[in-house]
Amino acid sequence: RNGYIISLLEKEFRQLGFILKVQVTGNDYSLERQYLLESESSDCLGIIIEPCYSAYMTPNADIFDRLYSENLPVLFINGIYSNINNFPIVKDDNISAGYMAGEYLIHNCHKRISVLLQSDTISGQEKLMGLYNSINNSPIIPIMPPTIKAIINDDHNTLCTITAFGYTASVYILITLNIISITNHNGK
Repeated sequence: RNGYIISLLEKEFRQLGFILKVQVTGNDYSLERQYLLESESSDCLGIIIEPCYSAYMTPNADIFDRLYSENLPVLFINGIYSNINNFPIVKDDNISAGYMAGEYLIHNCHKRISVLLQSDTISGQEKLMGLYNSINNSPIIPIMPPTIKAIINDDHNTLCTITAFGYTASVYILITLNIISITNHNGK
């Protein structure tokens, strides 16, 4: 999905005379720092960033503060660090998504609910909050508290074994996080 979106963005920017540069951090704060510094020192016109571990504070707040004071446009997608609050963000309504998923399961008489999520991202935490809200607001079925299985990112693709309610499954999780910077073909 991300590759398709990036290819569409690249096509649109190219038609407008811009170069789209994609850099993958792999959830590595030091790589994020390096890429931000490179963007800051180049002819970069703006940055679109999906943050590393968005549920936590970033050690790169000093760079983001500097980018803000230099008026370099920065747009966060899918989450933003808790210690960064002066940039716009585009994201899904994760609380509603978790709530609707919970409502669907409850409506279909599921009493034991497990969720597999990334607990180190704000989107994972928000989805969990929505699920809890749907369970707490359910007047119809007495629900057992959900069993939560959280996956922590580890900078690489992850193979996990999950056991819940006597069943075991292996789950392969592909993790991709990107920093996108935009420059003009003419250096403007």
